[in-house]
Amino acid sequence: MKTQFTRDWLPLLGVMWHHFPTEYQATEFADWAESVTQHDARPCHALVTVDPDAPEEFRFEVRVHNW
Repeated sequence: MKTQFTRDWLPLLGVMWHHFPTEYQATEFADWAESVTQHDARPCHALVTVDPDAPEEFRFEVRVHNW
């Protein structure tokens, strides 16, 4: 099942963090964020990290920035 993301999940200028329970969902969002903004004046760059000590629903963090 493909997750539906919107531009509301992206920073206007700066950085935002989102958390996902699976690596697949986190990577899907990171890829989407970079793809949908690739032609914007300030395209987003996304980094997926893992926190093994976080609760399962917050295990994978995606940091999205566009400066």
